[in-house]
Amino acid sequence: MNRYLKLFIFCAVTLTLVNAGSIQAQERMRTRMFLNRTNLIIRDAKETVAVGKVYTGDLVKAVHHQRFARTLFREGKFERAVLHSMRARELSFAAIKANKHEIRKDWELKREEKALIKNRPENSELDGEVKIPEGADDKSVLNEKEEDLKD
Repeated sequence: MNRYLKLFIFCAVTLTLVNAGSIQAQERMRTRMFLNRTNLIIRDAKETVAVGKVYTGDLVKAVHHQRFARTLFREGKFERAVLHSMRARELSFAAIKANKHEIRKDWELKREEKALIKNRPENSELDGEVKIPEGADDKSVLNEKEEDLKD
């Protein structure tokens, strides 16, 4: 009897660990997709700012929020990474609007993305976590490439 109980406990623990690993893998994949989609939005914002030449400072903030999001992603802090990437999107949208362009319909949050940004803190909290180098501005990031995350 004791041997069967140990076997049952071993199996239960193993299944729990496998399931937890699977959930984390799914969260990692969803976060990576969110961040890579934000990269596309930032690229669009860079092109818009390069043509419109209205420099508000929102683009440089967006780039640095996205870079911080990638750092958080690599550290396994997926929820926080999504929040900073979402802030990068908002700032990119502000840069696009300042340059008299419309936000593309396909950049709206998808249903599965909305689920990732629940429990969102104030923008000031997120902004306080990102350090922007002195002298960095919208012009300084126009030609820098934002790298997509790969597995």
